[in-house]
Amino acid sequence: LIVNAPKKILLSSMVDALSHCIEGYMSNIDNILIDSYAEKAIQIISKYYEFVCKGTHKENLNKLQLASVFAGMVQNHCIVGATHAIAHQMSAFGLSHSNAISIFLPSVIRKNIKNKESNNRFEQLAIHSGFSKGSKLLDFVEDVISSFDLQKEKSTLLDNREIILSDDSFFERALSDKGGQGNPISMDKEFLQDIIKTVI
Repeated sequence: LIVNAPKKILLSSMVDALSHCIEGYMSNIDNILIDSYAEKAIQIISKYYEFVCKGTHKENLNKLQLASVFAGMVQNHCIVGATHAIAHQMSAFGLSHSNAISIFLPSVIRKNIKNKESNNRFEQLAIHSGFSKGSKLLDFVEDVISSFDLQKEKSTLLDNREIILSDDSFFERALSDKGGQGNPISMDKEFLQDIIKTVI
């Protein structure tokens, strides 16, 4: 199904899967069983994502699709957070879902792990997923994001950032977004504005 998909779509979709795992794991909805799916999905993605960069092989793509299935189960059971709350609104500016996720995910992680409990969850996810500590998992997320070109999308965000920041309806929609209400820290307009200000 996806063997001939452009690499940018494959790679940004992997970031979306990572966001499902990370946001779902850190969600305010706790589910021990689903935690294992998040951990396994990240293990698979971290092992096989480079094969997409070097050349698509059906067997490796199949493994990444399996990781995405696990990640989807995490999202469905534990909801996601601020990354999705913002990204869902960016389609109005022509950004695809996975590209918007790729722009905002690192900033949301950094914002959330300022909270001690959320940081502990992120550290646990990293270690159980095969990384030595949380910062290494964050480095990996940023490495995947840096492997494809987001310049056009970032320029769109820069061109519209002041409009977005002054648009109360944008934040009303983001805060009421059902797909983003699992964020481990309570979100308000200022919380989301801070993320948008720091992404670029």
